[in-house]
Amino acid sequence: MDEFDVIVVGQGIAGLATAKELAARGMKVGTFEAEFFGGLVANRVALDFFPLGEGLTGMDFAAELAAANARSGVTSHQNAVTAMHSAATESWVECEGGERFRSRAIVLASGARLKRLDVPGERELEGRGVSHCADCDGPMFKGGTVVVAGGGDSAFQSAAILARDCKEVWVVFDTPHATAHTELQAATRATGNVRTLASTCITEIVGPDVVTSVRLEEAGEPRVLACDGVFVFIGLEANTDQVPALAARDAQGFLKVDAGLETNVPGLWAVGQVRSRFPGLLVDALQDARQVAQVLASRLK
Repeated sequence: MDEFDVIVVGQGIAGLATAKELAARGMKVGTFEAEFFGGLVANRVALDFFPLGEGLTGMDFAAELAAANARSGVTSHQNAVTAMHSAATESWVECEGGERFRSRAIVLASGARLKRLDVPGERELEGRGVSHCADCDGPMFKGGTVVVAGGGDSAFQSAAILARDCKEVWVVFDTPHATAHTELQAATRATGNVRTLASTCITEIVGPDVVTSVRLEEAGEPRVLACDGVFVFIGLEANTDQVPALAARDAQGFLKVDAGLETNVPGLWAVGQVRSRFPGLLVDALQDARQVAQVLASRLK
C-alpha cells in the first residue's frame, strides 16, 4: 500500500493548486483523478476575470499546474476513487480494482458537475444540439439561434461566447432577475444579439434528430421558441459519491467545512466547488489551496 502525507482527490484547478502548495511545503502528495485534469475550467477558451490566466485557455492553465506538480514530485494517479476512510491518525482511499493508498490526511477537490434540466428531449438530443460547452460547440451554430438555460455567471459568460458566432442568443432563467455579476450581465447584453427571458421555464427540448425548438412556460403561458441549440448552465451538483455518509452537507449537497476547510470527518478537508459556500472564481480556488496547505503543514509537521 503506497503511503503519502496527503492525498488530494480531484485534479481540477483547486486540486492541482492544493497539490502544488503542499509539495512546496515539503509534503509527499498523491493526486487522483477519474477523468482528465483541469475539471470544468478545461473547456474554457478564455479565463475571464482572472489576471493570472491572461492569454491562456483553461487547459493551458491546468497543464501549467500539472507540469509544476510533476517537477515537484507529486504522484499523479489517473484512477477513480471509489471509497475512502478518514480519521485523525490515518486515512486511505480505494480505487477501481481495489487498490488502496494510505495517507495522513485527505483533501477532497472533486469539484462539481453541471446539473441537467431533466425535461423531455434533453438526454435524447445530447450532442445533437444540446450542449454544456459554449467554447467547444459554439462555432457549430454559426449564424443560428441558440438558447442558454440559466441566469448565473456561467450562463452569461457562455452567452457572450455564443454571441460571437450566433445570430441570436436567448438567455432563459426561471427567476425574476438573473443572478450573474452585474458587470458580466452588462457586457453580455452589450453584444447586441443577446436577449433574456426572465421567469421562464424550459419544459421540453424538441427535435426529431437535432434540436429544432424549445417549449417554454413564460409567466404561466406556453410558448415555442425556434432554435438550433440549447446550452444548459443551471447550476452544479457536488461530486461526493465516494465521501463517507456522515460528512455534513448543506441543503444542496455540498460539504460543510470549518474556518480551516476541514469537514466534520477527522482528517478530511474540502476545497473548491465541492465545498459549501465556495465563491466560485478561480482566484477563490487558489486561495483555498493556499489556506488548506498552511493548515495541513501546521497540523502534520
